[in-house]
Amino acid sequence: MDLKYLHTAILELLSDRPSEVGARLKQRLNRTLLNAGLPAFDEKQLGYRKFTEFLVAELGEHLIVEKPAEGGDIQITLKHPSVAAFAALAGQNDTAHSSSAKPLPVRLIRGDIWQAFTHLNEHRKRYLDRASGKVLHFLDSEATNVALVAETPERFVEIPRVDADTQLSWMQQFLAISSFPSAEAATLAQLLEQPYSSQLSVLFGRALGKRQPEWKRYRAERVTEVVQNWAGEHEIPLSPLFTFKIGRSEEAAEVVSSAPLGQLSPRDQAQKLLALMTEQEIVSIAIPALLGCVLANSRL
Repeated sequence: MDLKYLHTAILELLSDRPSEVGARLKQRLNRTLLNAGLPAFDEKQLGYRKFTEFLVAELGEHLIVEKPAEGGDIQITLKHPSVAAFAALAGQNDTAHSSSAKPLPVRLIRGDIWQAFTHLNEHRKRYLDRASGKVLHFLDSEATNVALVAETPERFVEIPRVDADTQLSWMQQFLAISSFPSAEAATLAQLLEQPYSSQLSVLFGRALGKRQPEWKRYRAERVTEVVQNWAGEHEIPLSPLFTFKIGRSEEAAEVVSSAPLGQLSPRDQAQKLLALMTEQEIVSIAIPALLGCVLANSRL
């Protein structure tokens, strides 16, 4: 297992809970690893007899590891209780291994958490189970789950749905603050005159071409803000809501090799957008938009 990943994960876990007992920290670390599809942590595989030895040897510069005088489990404290410690370690590792180091782990919102906040079905209820840390999804017509939540309200925290208008506004805000050529901006703005849907979101990303990673990062920041505000309001630890991905993020990896829309004529821009769409997207988005424009112009 990559040591840099472990260093980052441990410091990230301590960033929102700067002092922790050893057994609980290891339990939280294993949950993070398992959520990321990795095996549980075993210090013996890295040549250490105990978790304490691993922490002192690998992270002694950033952590205080103390054994209580009265006995019991070790207490681990972050020397600098802020994300600055996490950033400092990342920077040092990048400097020391700039030519051969693997990319830093990328922190991402868990997939089930992301879907719970962004899925548009207003009849689907979503709750975080405090006991298991898992998301409970069910339709509002499912009496068994409705009763389960009603009977144990202290166990379940409702996850609010980010509505379509808000998600559409994120796209419009991104377009407004980004420096697009005027022709390309006009084409994208016209696209966003449609009601928000998952199909529109996919099409908007495709139409951005090489700028798509910027949009994905912007959207991820907005969703992260919503998740963090909700977690703070309900006193839910942040770390279990996130996972790690080793290597480049999906946003960084997705690069479209086609020319930007702004370099094309309006007719070519339209043809490019149609080429990016599926048959269903043409039927549900493109044709209604074109008909709307034709009808509006015919009334002038």
